[in-house]
Amino acid sequence: MFGEWITEEILCALPHRQYVFTVPKMLRPHFRFDRKLLGKLSQCAYQSLKEFYRKTLNTNEAVPGVDDFCSKFSVTMLVLRSLPSSNGQESS
Repeated sequence: MFGEWITEEILCALPHRQYVFTVPKMLRPHFRFDRKLLGKLSQCAYQSLKEFYRKTLNTNEAVPGVDDFCSKFSVTMLVLRSLPSSNGQESS
């Protein structure tokens, strides 16, 4: 029901992708005792996605719209892709 509500009430009708970054079990104790690391992980994941989209679209001005959700040991990023591609059309 939550996904349906998000789809109908929150998200715009734009192409989007979902990325999930998980923390390996070996590293989880570090995140358990220093919760600020999840924020840093989220920032690193965003920077990686931004670099990926900039290289894919061949422009340094591309900025993906991201909403991230941190759970215990993962960061889920929903990327809304309304960026124009190099040929002037919206990317999908």
